[in-house]
Amino acid sequence: MNTLHKYTAATLSALIALTLAACSGESGQPSSSSPNAGNTGITESSSVPASSSEAGPAEKDYSEHLTFNVAWTLVYGSDFNSDALAQEWNKRFNVEWEVTALTDMDKLRIWINSGDMPDVAVWTYNHGEALNYIEQELLYRLPDDWKQRWPNAAAAYGYTKLGDELEKVVGGTYILPRPIFTTNMATDPIVWHYMTCLRKDWAQAVNFPVKDTYTVDEILEYARLIKAQDPGGLGDKLIPISTNNTEALRLFIRTQNARAEGFYKDANGQYQWGGADPETLEALKAYQAAFREGLMNPEFFSYKGSESRDAFWVSGQAGVVNCGGTCSLRYTNFNKFSSNIGTDPNDAVQMTIVLDNQGVYHDVEVKNFGDNLIFSPDISQEKFERFMDMVDYSTTEEGQLLINAGFEGVDWERGANNEIVPLNDTPMKEKYPSQDPLFCNMYMMADNYSMVNPTIPQQFRDSIWNDYKTKVSLSSGDSILKNDWQEYFFDSPSKQKVNFNYANEYAQLVVKDGDLEQNWKEWVESKMPLIQPVLDELNSMK
Repeated sequence: MNTLHKYTAATLSALIALTLAACSGESGQPSSSSPNAGNTGITESSSVPASSSEAGPAEKDYSEHLTFNVAWTLVYGSDFNSDALAQEWNKRFNVEWEVTALTDMDKLRIWINSGDMPDVAVWTYNHGEALNYIEQELLYRLPDDWKQRWPNAAAAYGYTKLGDELEKVVGGTYILPRPIFTTNMATDPIVWHYMTCLRKDWAQAVNFPVKDTYTVDEILEYARLIKAQDPGGLGDKLIPISTNNTEALRLFIRTQNARAEGFYKDANGQYQWGGADPETLEALKAYQAAFREGLMNPEFFSYKGSESRDAFWVSGQAGVVNCGGTCSLRYTNFNKFSSNIGTDPNDAVQMTIVLDNQGVYHDVEVKNFGDNLIFSPDISQEKFERFMDMVDYSTTEEGQLLINAGFEGVDWERGANNEIVPLNDTPMKEKYPSQDPLFCNMYMMADNYSMVNPTIPQQFRDSIWNDYKTKVSLSSGDSILKNDWQEYFFDSPSKQKVNFNYANEYAQLVVKDGDLEQNWKEWVESKMPLIQPVLDELNSMK
């Protein structure tokens, strides 16, 4: 890796310190002349302090050694106490860690309901469960002045919107949603990072135009061309479109009707069910065409994990794939392609945005949080305050630099213009195994930093900013389904019965024999006895 990729100190400050002075971009958008300048996401209502809490770590009494028992997702085997990053962190706060990996939420539910949860846990939000836990006093209630005591954490919390909205419902703070983006929020609303990639070299070989955006019909046309001409010489190993249930839903359904996965308000303010929309049927037609014409692997619905994506990045069998479009994933996937396929991905891979057949971008607004921090109701005051000190520090410039860039003089240095210059090519999570996921996701999710991470080449940092903004610029009217907190917080026995797995539901319709429209109508009719009570309840809410 070229270690001279770098960004300005102002960028870093805007990213990490959350300072208003460094965040003066217009309308919450990055400057068009500097797409990854990092001066985004600040609004008048989210005043962001530049300093850490009034009494910093050096001024507080950390003489008592504390051991934190935490339940965390995606634990990769580190003990979180041994490497240099962990040692520095633990020494700073006089703590050590006992970490339990959460492979699913059922284990945590048992602990919570039995009154035996760890000190701190990462919990996937469910509103009905939240109300139940709060009513039974199974979660710790944060002190009413916590935002004044830990202002950096409070500033980051404000970006989630969930936190403030939930406080209106329950009258206090019991849950800390972890923000995905803060100052590096490229657009408002936030849209999903997912992109569609196709083989650019194959497109050129079959005289198909190489563009930054394609309609759904154009994607099908490309798949038909490479199936017919087989420019890669793969024979029966060729998979024109490699996808699984979830990725097919994004590629064929959400690109044409973002409402297809739940409830939404129509122009008259009445709630409707997206599954019954005529636009959902039209999207299913393109999906089924791809399946019936042999443009997809016939066993796509059984693909697990990264199988569908590996057909593009690892084995080179696929012509089209839906893929994660975060800055770090783009870089990782390009490197993976280069090492496995032996071809320069800059010559062979085109990252694109898929639009409906009228050229409009559709999506669901991202809820700006990645799981939530919750505390045991029995956590001691000393442990709670110490953990909040760590959370607050983790959102400061100094804390984010340590977590995401490592040590000055060892992992990075200041350049001539005070910019950050990496000193080695080793990824943080490899050099310091404790970094991912504990420290880098202690509160602010790693996505925010990845938008301007100087260890990622400039082309990837520029492209993600541009792609986010392009998606929103190509939306129209309500083609981006905005967050509806009233509907999100609504819970009832009826609503609990309609948490369908839409990826599976739509895949089953696509592979089913017979006429698609008739099958879809019968499916809608079969669901309406469950759906109608929820619509009635939603539309009767005040």
